Amino acid sequence: EEIILEVIQDNAPAYNLFLSKGFEEIGAWLVMRRAPRPVSAAPQGEIEALTREQALEALRDYPRPVTWINAYESMTNAPDVEGMRIQLPSGGRGWIVYRSHKYTLRYSLSHLVLHTEDGDPVEVGRQILLNLHTRNPRHDTYAENIPTDDPHLVAFGELGYFENFSRIEMRRKAGAPVGFYR
Repeated sequence: EEIILEVIQDNAPAYNLFLSKGFEEIGAWLVMRRAPRPVSAAPQGEIEALTREQALEALRDYPRPVTWINAYESMTNAPDVEGMRIQLPSGGRGWIVYRSHKYTLRYSLSHLVLHTEDGDPVEVGRQILLNLHTRNPRHDTYAENIPTDDPHLVAFGELGYFENFSRIEMRRKAGAPVGFYR
């Protein structure tokens, strides 16, 4: 029914080409990275590990838009989906769903989707990321397609994530004339 693509934020020629072919911008997304290293603060909160099914269920019910990379439909095809739920002493609570890759000499986390159900998103995000990285100190982490207005961005920054680059997601209705081959 529609065609969706992503273009790197600063690729003006491609962006303008897609605009001229009927694509419209639907969102801006960050791709962030955190190198493996120990965390500097002790995590707080009670953590519950989510089964694959529980993690996918949380993602299916996620109330914010996601791109195809982190979408429920895509993650159901991934073999390594995990998640955690956190309950803070302050009453804050939330969850994180991610993929955990364990290769021979390299460990990584990717496809992070973080959600605050109650409380301050910065505090919930900080504590769940502290718990995630305390449990996975040797994992390189890639958070792909985090919305530029995500309420957890401060927490990502506090935990040492930095922006690799940003993407613009664009959409065009299928069947509309494209005109690439004139």
